[in-house]
Amino acid sequence: MPARARLSDFRYGKPPWIEAEFELQLENPAGAPVWFVLPFSHKGHPAAEAAVSELWVFSCDSQPELRYAAFYDGGARGFLLPAGGRLVLRRFPLLADAAVPFLYVTESPGLRVGDVEPAGQLKSAILCPQELVVEDARNWTVVEELKLAGTLQLEPCTQHRLLVRPIPEPK
Repeated sequence: MPARARLSDFRYGKPPWIEAEFELQLENPAGAPVWFVLPFSHKGHPAAEAAVSELWVFSCDSQPELRYAAFYDGGARGFLLPAGGRLVLRRFPLLADAAVPFLYVTESPGLRVGDVEPAGQLKSAILCPQELVVEDARNWTVVEELKLAGTLQLEPCTQHRLLVRPIPEPK
């Protein structure tokens, strides 16, 4: 399976929200780079076909060579994995709905915002390293901002609906 997730920790927020940390594993068995896109907040809905006004590139504080693209206002973030690439993120933060036991990850070889392919517009290298395990993926720093206007398009795409363990009710 190209995408797997496991809930590793959480803190209760204002109901129904929790601040969750996941162990996320992404693998690209394809012969070309592939995007893996997930929402900033986990409401059970896939992150695709969202309006975008800006793209920010973030670098992981503990592994600066790892970067992801954040699509605002669409509320999505994407990792571009090389052919045969594998990425493991531990303690990866996500705002989650405690009542929804699923996390959606969208896999797509083509990602565009309107008529623009963002990877070609960026000064920063966005392609992930071939194989990387990040023990602490909680802290990220903005390294580039790009103004874009359009709809996030992932075509063709595959939706991975990942079951994560249920969250217990607060006592």
